[in-house]
Amino acid sequence: MENNEKEKLLIEISELKENNNKIKSSFLDVVKALNCLYAMLEILTNDSASIDELCDIIVGLTFPSWEEPHKGYTRAIVYNKEYKSPDFRVTEWKQLADVIVEENIVGKIEIYYLEETPENSYTTLVDIIALLLGKIIEQKLSKDKLKKANEEISRATKLKDEFLANMSHELRTPLTAIIGLSSSLIENVYGNLTQGQYKALNTILTSSNHLFNLITEILDFVKIGVDKLELKKGIIPIEKICKDSIDIIAKSAEEKRINISLNIQDGLKEIEADFRRFKQILIKLLDNAVNVTPEHGEIGIDVSVNGEFIEFKVWDTGIGIKPEDVSNLFKPFVQLDARLTKKHYGVGLGLSMVERLIKLHGGNICVESEFGKGSSFTISLPNKIKDKKKIDYYNKEQRKICTILVVDDETDNLMFICDYLSVFGHKVFVAHDGFEAVERARELEPDIIFMDIHMPVLDGIEATKNIRLYNKNVPIIAITAFTISEERDASFVAGVNDYIIKPFSLEELTNVIEKYAR
Repeated sequence: MENNEKEKLLIEISELKENNNKIKSSFLDVVKALNCLYAMLEILTNDSASIDELCDIIVGLTFPSWEEPHKGYTRAIVYNKEYKSPDFRVTEWKQLADVIVEENIVGKIEIYYLEETPENSYTTLVDIIALLLGKIIEQKLSKDKLKKANEEISRATKLKDEFLANMSHELRTPLTAIIGLSSSLIENVYGNLTQGQYKALNTILTSSNHLFNLITEILDFVKIGVDKLELKKGIIPIEKICKDSIDIIAKSAEEKRINISLNIQDGLKEIEADFRRFKQILIKLLDNAVNVTPEHGEIGIDVSVNGEFIEFKVWDTGIGIKPEDVSNLFKPFVQLDARLTKKHYGVGLGLSMVERLIKLHGGNICVESEFGKGSSFTISLPNKIKDKKKIDYYNKEQRKICTILVVDDETDNLMFICDYLSVFGHKVFVAHDGFEAVERARELEPDIIFMDIHMPVLDGIEATKNIRLYNKNVPIIAITAFTISEERDASFVAGVNDYIIKPFSLEELTNVIEKYAR
């Protein structure tokens, strides 16, 4: 029990004594009574005791803690159950008081004296014991309800995580094949395309990526909510990430004849951030800017230094935000303009996700807007580049030719991965399950293994453990559609070196090879 709760209870007891003016016994009697009360207060800290045990303790504690000449016995009847002090017996002289829990009388407490009690001496003490017993029961019921509620929440959270993980797997696995095969066709892996075929495939790829982004947005939001989303920070080029983000939304801007500008302060070259997550932030803000800006309007990114922070200002000349709506901007599942909802599809997590991702980076975001004239969102990230290895996300030259083992029970996934990697001259071999993976890894001694995690009979985690028994060095890259951290942790414990999430881009695949190729 917290000290302030004890103090509050003692104040109530003190007021009860003072208001009724019933304590007229000696100072020694008061000390004995308070010793008893403090002992009972300690019972409140016993979270594991049941209500029956608490009643037994209080009834047994009351008189044995007193000294002569006022010995006696105590009985309580609470929720129709009887509790007695040791060797209980009824005597001629008694006092009683109601036990009240949440404003309801749930029982009574009785004190029987071995000799006639001095007039008014312990009358209030009986009331105090009854009051305290009621509060103890109230506290116990409250804790039990809270414990049960927490258990239900924990169970519901686990079921939710399992559902989201399964949903993620079921949706991401076919998307991997659709995106992978579409990308391979567009890059002429299977031969040259006609203009009509190229246009159709681009539509398929765009729609698939949009669906993937919606799935990822929901799952990322859930992971951030339970503190399971981790950043992979590196030193990234500012100009390149800004231009790449602008390229993503350029087509939408062009359709509305919106002009896009990029201004970077002289000398600003790099920043420390998670490349994929920061790009996700910029794209979301730019996409929103395009959505709210009318035809022939303007949007842009301005990058500058402000003290210890680098600021990225994403601005537009769009419809602006009403002052009363600003406080709702970063709330999840809120879209301010119903007209936009009909035109631009989404689940309303965009700005909420942006804010949370920025906070994970150690930064913050602020908004300035004038209704009818436009808005600006300014991201401030710490201007501190630590001594980390620079990550090159773009160099595709001088690829090393590798022997690669791809393990996946999905034929479609095997097909596009193998075909794509073979175009670049890699020697690609396949295994369709965990047992075959173990044997082929021993036989081929590959430079890299791409290991699907979820396979029947022998999954990727167990296959990795078996491979690590005889090969400690080969890089094993886990491929999974699940995003829960427990699975990722289990994969690393088993011996994988890295992982990629389905559906992945072909660029991710080649970047991983470049990173681990010996």
